[in-house]
Amino acid sequence: EAGKELIHLIRNREGNLASFVDLSQLKHKEIDELENIFKSWTESSNEVNMKFLWEQRNRNFHGQRYDARKNLSDADYHSKIKDVAGILHIHQYQHWRETGVAFEFTEQIYEHPNLSFLSFAECVAESGEQKGRKKEVKGYWADIRIGPFYTFGLDCERSNKYAEDLFVVHNKGLGTEQFRHNFAEISVYNILAFIYELETGKIYRMETENDVYSGLGAVNSSKDNAKHWKIKQNFKISFFGGNSENFVKKKRVLGKFDLVHFANFPFQVTKGKK
Repeated sequence: EAGKELIHLIRNREGNLASFVDLSQLKHKEIDELENIFKSWTESSNEVNMKFLWEQRNRNFHGQRYDARKNLSDADYHSKIKDVAGILHIHQYQHWRETGVAFEFTEQIYEHPNLSFLSFAECVAESGEQKGRKKEVKGYWADIRIGPFYTFGLDCERSNKYAEDLFVVHNKGLGTEQFRHNFAEISVYNILAFIYELETGKIYRMETENDVYSGLGAVNSSKDNAKHWKIKQNFKISFFGGNSENFVKKKRVLGKFDLVHFANFPFQVTKGKK
């Protein structure tokens, strides 16, 4: 259903998100590409073998080093992650690298793919009658090395001692240091805090030690909360396509936005540019 709603939005500029979204800077081709992606979300999840697509992406990325991928992920963790994101445990990181599943809770089975992860990439046939021809191929072409942990899982607003204690480290200085909590709990805390503040206009505060849900209490969904949310609807999100390096040089966008978000790859391209 989300795919159908988004198709209606980009084609008719109508829907619940219409007042928040500005698509006027996108070319017709980019709108068509978005529509193709959203259409793919309407397919049955039973038709998508995400396990195969994840393996295919890994094989393509690692090449001849595919069989050594566990050693490579171990090296990535210890050389680039552990010192800056120790709350992400190596087993959690390696499990995601191998399976694509990052956030696991209790004993649930994760067998339904997230169709929003799928997109199209321009590929060139290497053999057969189509050799040399370009074609849009649907698959999983996104990140398999960094992970989804950093957006919400590494830190949070430490509004009281209970939030501060989410980062307690056991056995400090003994060579067997380990965080009491993990990135999944920090992520849950952040999402709860964002939604809570949107609904109430107040900062989220845990009320019980080690329980990230304890700040919810009896959330008041009264007219006052609705009024607060209405007041906060004073923003618009504009989308831009094309070359990110050229984007930062355009005079028509300079000083026009309070916040600019780049995906990881465009950020690396534009980093350090003036």
